[in-house]
Amino acid sequence: MEKDGSSAVFLLGKAGVAIAAIALIGFAFSMKTTTDRLNEREELELIAGTITGALEKINGLPKGTEFYRELPPIADRFEVSVKGELIDGLQVISVKINSGSKLERLLILDSIVNNGDFFLSEQNPRGILIRKSDGINLELVG
Repeated sequence: MEKDGSSAVFLLGKAGVAIAAIALIGFAFSMKTTTDRLNEREELELIAGTITGALEKINGLPKGTEFYRELPPIADRFEVSVKGELIDGLQVISVKINSGSKLERLLILDSIVNNGDFFLSEQNPRGILIRKSDGINLELVG
């Protein structure tokens, strides 16, 4: 009789260890997913920051300035959309990046970009080309 009781305790102990191992594996997978999402968000932030930073920089530079900024490469496919609206004499620019996750950045400039109202979109752009003349011209380079 005592042997049956110790067998049950032994089996319960093994079952407890198995459940704990499964819980630990599940926790590890959940942490990996969270880390992957954070890394993807950081990549999208870097792309948006490159575009908005370049626009802010050229806004303060003299006419005739032109430069190319390479966008950071990311592993996933992504789409960049840049929309501009002229509101009360100010240029409002929305930069959206979509790669499963979505990110949007807004920027307000006192210089007109692409004649005011515009929409640019490109799948997996390699960079941006910016020129300043009477206004700012922005191109997404595919």
